[in-house]
Amino acid sequence: MNMKTRVSNRLRGLKIVFMLVSFVVIAAAAHPVFAAGSEREKIVAPFDYPASLPLNAEVKLIQKIGSYTQYRVDFDSTNGERLPAFFYLPSAKKAPYPCIIVQHGYGGDKNMGGSFAPFYAQKGFAAISIDIEYHGDRKQAGKDVLSIDIDDDARALKQTVIDLKRTVDYLYSRGD
Repeated sequence: MNMKTRVSNRLRGLKIVFMLVSFVVIAAAAHPVFAAGSEREKIVAPFDYPASLPLNAEVKLIQKIGSYTQYRVDFDSTNGERLPAFFYLPSAKKAPYPCIIVQHGYGGDKNMGGSFAPFYAQKGFAAISIDIEYHGDRKQAGKDVLSIDIDDDARALKQTVIDLKRTVDYLYSRGD
């Protein structure tokens, strides 16, 4: 199977997953439990942090490849965490860029964004991919997001949700 066919098959699968996830999110948002009020606040509160929390972002050029430029970005999350990411900007388009967060699966890392960056860049999209807790540059010996330590698993998954919110904060801070 050639590369173009594999990418096409992967994108078709991603479209299906995206549609299913979108349906679940929309259905959940419409559910009375998520209506404004105290119940919603109980669910959302653990993921809140001060909006003024500084990012202290560091951006380093990695490479320019045809349709995009790749950067290494590191910025502050919460709980003393430093968040590593790869950020891809399309070469042929001008700002502002719509941006897609490419999140790796279990056992992966931020390098996954590079698999999709050429396709997104050709369409004029920027892309960013982070390492979730205990993956990639954040790997820690003996630690895993899915382990027998349920309390640490819950903490790591909560941190990942916050990290994704901080990724959106970083994107807004760029202005492009």
